[in-house]
Amino acid sequence: MSDLSGLGAPTLYRSDVPNDPHAEVQAWHAIQAPQRLAPRIWVPREAEEAFYRLNNLPLRLTHHFADVLEHDPDEDDVEDLIDDAQTLIRQHSLMDVWVDALYQALDGLPATVRVRRLGQEGVVVKSGRPTLLAVRDTWLKAWTLDAVLQRLRASGSVALEAAPLVIHADDQPLSEATHGSNPSDLDTMFVDAESRVTRVASSF
Repeated sequence: MSDLSGLGAPTLYRSDVPNDPHAEVQAWHAIQAPQRLAPRIWVPREAEEAFYRLNNLPLRLTHHFADVLEHDPDEDDVEDLIDDAQTLIRQHSLMDVWVDALYQALDGLPATVRVRRLGQEGVVVKSGRPTLLAVRDTWLKAWTLDAVLQRLRASGSVALEAAPLVIHADDQPLSEATHGSNPSDLDTMFVDAESRVTRVASSF
């Protein structure tokens, strides 16, 4: 097996749960005993960090935004820089060994999956290359005008804090899957086609 150390290997969890302090992950731990959890691929924050680091993007992006690195930047000046920043990120690829690991992990999921940040709905795509593109597109959302302005106003920097992604089967509210029984408990849960829990809306 290829060495993925330091690259944030995507990992398939069939019924157990990764360790992470995020509220949604803690909700998975809480329901792990009474409810079956759907298989999911955990893409750790280290994967996003490695993508930026190996392509020297933090330094290049800081240089690109050098003239607006302040707490109260002119919004028009920032907007003028967004397209080129996104183009810079799109020009770079993930390492082949990481992509292969993702495709291998996807073998454990259905043909249609949901790709998302923790606590978000994400997007539904086909397994395979569309999933890889969805991962990249999710990372790219950190470079929208609103996201960049938010970081500048908070810290005077465009540096971002990497975060995990999760990939699992497309899902629906548990209340719909069970025809609305006990809605007070079920509306917060989403399940796959086999009624296994994918996400818990109350943790959002």
